[in-house]
Amino acid sequence: MKIVSYYLLNLLFNVFINKFLSSNKIISPIRTLQQNVNIKPTIIGGTKAPPNSFTYTASLRFNNNFYCGGALISRNIVLTAAHCIETFIPTQVMVGTNDNSKFVEEKFIYEIESYKIHPEYYRSPKNILYYDVAIIKLTKEVNIHPLRLGINSPEQLESGITTGWGCIDQPKDVTYECTIPKSLRIGTTTFLDESECTYLLDKNNLLDSSWVDKKSSVLCTKNNNIYGPCFGDSGGPLIVNEVLVGITSWGIECGPSQYPFGFAKVSELRNFIDEYSKGHEWVNNKKRSSSDQKSSDGRSINSSKKNYHINYYSYLLIFGCILMTII
Repeated sequence: MKIVSYYLLNLLFNVFINKFLSSNKIISPIRTLQQNVNIKPTIIGGTKAPPNSFTYTASLRFNNNFYCGGALISRNIVLTAAHCIETFIPTQVMVGTNDNSKFVEEKFIYEIESYKIHPEYYRSPKNILYYDVAIIKLTKEVNIHPLRLGINSPEQLESGITTGWGCIDQPKDVTYECTIPKSLRIGTTTFLDESECTYLLDKNNLLDSSWVDKKSSVLCTKNNNIYGPCFGDSGGPLIVNEVLVGITSWGIECGPSQYPFGFAKVSELRNFIDEYSKGHEWVNNKKRSSSDQKSSDGRSINSSKKNYHINYYSYLLIFGCILMTII
């Protein structure tokens, strides 16, 4: 089994994209790097995101045409995949809305001031991507809550959410033309531990010596045979409890697959993000109690106040018991 790497189509994309976008079709912004790959029907299995949700998901655009995803991590910083900007640089970033049409309101479109690719970004001979992350700085601030960043790796079998505007049908051979949704879509995926991911990749002859030294930058997941990311989802967020833990990077197959999907592991990228970004927030993303309340942007609220009341009433009960004993 050869690998499908979520990678940009170079000249074909620029030549044909306007034609296909006019009919809600695109030349996929990412391509099969090796031939004869079994590509299954794709983003496929995802569901339409509720209105005004996941608005920190960014759309990278070249001359107003969507080609990759991203995640807002501070008011003017978007995190994306390095492979999304190694071939050409987006001319705009759209963020703050689920609508990804060409005619989205101008207030959601932002110009780019600068960008930085991780210095250790590397594509192996087997087309596994390592340190696949880049930072994009916008010229002005976005007035929405950005995603917080996770300092911990997710636990095995824990579930995460991916978001994006990637293909919702099978990309065609040669042109990689596919249908993209106008509205943001979401799907769930399950985390794999490093040993299981290594086994599955090695079993399919997809590893080389670079895996040993660089695997810490990769977060592996498997899907539930219903959903899987595909072309166009590159650079988008992988989220647990409204905390960013990964950036969509590569996969062996599009859509539902028995093979792992690879994401850039955010916790491993902390030094790079801290050096080239400001205004972001790191949080402990270990599993939280389901009883914790969440605000509309996913932040826990009233948890410390709730614990205070629990302790307060416990003390009252103990005091009452002691008083009754004395009386």
